[in-house]
Amino acid sequence: MPNNGVPLEEFMRALAEAKLQGLTGQIGISNFNIELTKQAVAVVGKENIATNQIELSPYLQNRKLVEFLKQEGIHVTSYMTLAYGKVLGDPVVGAIAERRHATPAQVALAWALRLNYSIIPASTKRENLTSNLLAQTLELTMTTWCRSPRSNATVVKCALRASPRRGTKTPRRFTSTIRAWRGNRLRRPRADWSCGCDP
Repeated sequence: MPNNGVPLEEFMRALAEAKLQGLTGQIGISNFNIELTKQAVAVVGKENIATNQIELSPYLQNRKLVEFLKQEGIHVTSYMTLAYGKVLGDPVVGAIAERRHATPAQVALAWALRLNYSIIPASTKRENLTSNLLAQTLELTMTTWCRSPRSNATVVKCALRASPRRGTKTPRRFTSTIRAWRGNRLRRPRADWSCGCDP
C-alpha cells in the first residue's frame, strides 16, 4: 500500500526479488492510483503486477483508474463492493433483487463479477458467506449505475434490470454469462460487457 513509510521503488523491488526467489507466486498492489501504478510499473514491469486491489462499488466506480488498469493488463480486485452496506438499502438494487429472487448483496456482487473484477466480500456470518457465493449464478443485463451530482439518489441511465427468465429472447449484445471461479482460475464470459455513465 502507498504511504507506508517505505519508498515505493524500494518495496516494489523487494517484492520482485521475493517473487524471483519463489517466496511468492504473484505481486499485487493495493489502493494505487494511476500515478502510483505507473511508478510501480516503471520499477518491476506491468507483467509482474497481477492485480490492484481498490475500493469499488456501484456508487464508487473509479472508471479512469479501472480503464487504465485494463489497458495495462492489470487485473482489478474490488473491495467494499457493498459500499459499507449502503447498497443493501438501495431501492433500485432491492427491486432487482426482488425480481430475481436474490438478495441486494448478490446483485451488487454480480455487478462487479460482470465487470470481470475479483471480489473479496467479508462477513462474520456463515449464512452471508454462503449467500454471497450465489452471486456467481445471477445474470444481469447491461446496466449503468452512477451517483447523481444533485442528490444521493441512484441514477439509472440504461434500464438497470435483471435479465429475462430462460426461454425469452434478449439481444445477444446485452447478455453474457456471469463469471465464475473454477478453483483459482477465472473463466471468461462469452461476450464482453461494460458499463459507464456521463459525470
